[in-house]
Amino acid sequence: MSRPVAVGVYVFAGHFTVGVSHHFDVVAHLEDGEFGTATAALNFPHLFIEKDPTLWKATVPEDSVDLIYGNPPCSGFSPVNAQRGVDYGANVCQARFVEFAISRQPQVLVYENVRGLITIGSSLMMELAGMMSAAGYKPHVV
Repeated sequence: MSRPVAVGVYVFAGHFTVGVSHHFDVVAHLEDGEFGTATAALNFPHLFIEKDPTLWKATVPEDSVDLIYGNPPCSGFSPVNAQRGVDYGANVCQARFVEFAISRQPQVLVYENVRGLITIGSSLMMELAGMMSAAGYKPHVV
């Protein structure tokens, strides 16, 4: 029996993938540049890593994965950031993750981030949850 298939989006060095790979065949990491990818390549030498978001959809065909998981950049929402709420591109990455995941139609989306996303970034979190709901998912914010 084959295992379910997963793709990580914004998992950088791959810590999230360590746990996911115990239960899923992780077939790719999708990133936006080089950050963390050298470490991921060392830890997962057979894993395909796409570093260009414009190629993500070509990398992962629709209906080909059971799980999409990730932890998009959190710098704008982190309590250790003295300029909390400043974008730093985090909002773009959050939306890119959700839009991509919805476009691939996995059975499950797992989206991890810092607590500040539901406090400092509450309007963004509600927008992302609304996008997931509109696509037929039942988001749970914890």
